[in-house]
Amino acid sequence: MELHECIEKRRSIRHYLPKEVPLETLGEIMDHARLAPSAGNAQNWRFVIVTEPAIKKEVAEICYNQHWMTEAPVHIVLCNSHKKLTTLYKDTGKMFGIQDCAIIGAYIQLLAVDRGLGTCWVGAFDAEKLHGLLRIADDVKVEAVITLGWPDEVKHIGQIRNEFTDLCYFEKWGNKEARKEGFSLKEKVKSSSSLIKGLFKKQ
Repeated sequence: MELHECIEKRRSIRHYLPKEVPLETLGEIMDHARLAPSAGNAQNWRFVIVTEPAIKKEVAEICYNQHWMTEAPVHIVLCNSHKKLTTLYKDTGKMFGIQDCAIIGAYIQLLAVDRGLGTCWVGAFDAEKLHGLLRIADDVKVEAVITLGWPDEVKHIGQIRNEFTDLCYFEKWGNKEARKEGFSLKEKVKSSSSLIKGLFKKQ
């Protein structure tokens, strides 16, 4: 599957089929995801992969009783081992660590789509209880829990996204006209949208 297809198909999946994810498939996803960039190449991310139903149930309860999570055969607890970053970059290292984990988390989600799997990013949880349940080191921060499994397409309803023309400015905030000589996005984006046609004005 092409990258743009993975991006277009990715959705937050909250309903999963009762089917296991092969460890080989999970290993492939994590092996490719580890190639993500990180500040100072610190590679500060760590993962606790949960597949046991009893532990998943507790994770779901710690995530403020999001019981739908138990349908997913895999929970990937995304952790930030930020000690190296804070040593290198002081307080700014904390922000870099969060950014790094967000990047690799997105990689995991897109790699999952490429294999026909679905995910959902869960950011609401009691961090102290999650640390205790999974015996996570005190100097490591949990950034998210990513559920992963085979989507139940019947139950899932996709969400609408804003047009990129509503989100992008050129050179300065608020400027929606691209005036740079030779700017080629108009030719590359195949769309009949009147918004796109009006966005790119000739010199």
